[in-house]
Amino acid sequence: IPKDELQGLKYFLKAEEYEIINQQLSAIKKEANNGNSKYQCFLGELYLGGNVEPQKSYEERIKKAEGLFLQAAKQGDSEAAFSLAYLYQRIHLYNDSYTWIQKAADMENSTAMFVMYALYSPSVSKNCRAGGFALFNYTMIPKDDSIAIKWLQKGFVKGDLWAKRETAIRYIIG
Repeated sequence: IPKDELQGLKYFLKAEEYEIINQQLSAIKKEANNGNSKYQCFLGELYLGGNVEPQKSYEERIKKAEGLFLQAAKQGDSEAAFSLAYLYQRIHLYNDSYTWIQKAADMENSTAMFVMYALYSPSVSKNCRAGGFALFNYTMIPKDDSIAIKWLQKGFVKGDLWAKRETAIRYIIG
């Protein structure tokens, strides 16, 4: 192996991060098993990222993450609902993804509100991404500026920075 201090440091930090996660994993799993939605969501993210049980297949980790996100979302956790929407996008279940984007927005998730705006807005190109979502995958959603504006205003009120930016642009352009 040729000497590469930067690459060595990256591997070291990754191993260090993995070790810290493993040390805390039993406490995280215990809280998740006790029904704590924040820990269920966090553990789901760890599974989705391959940071927990990396020896398992991708499909097994997806199923585990999905179950954890569903448990948390059913308790009203908007981050879990948004994570579930993202998971479904990753595995090409776009109708399910849209359902959970909408649920997350209804649960007051400001990022999901902005994604809803982007999905409905005639002025947002389908070639764009919003909140990590590739909009071209959601062609089943009709463009409707009145629905889009409703979600933009809600996101603005909730403090979403993208919603604030887009509102400013809309005022400038007219």
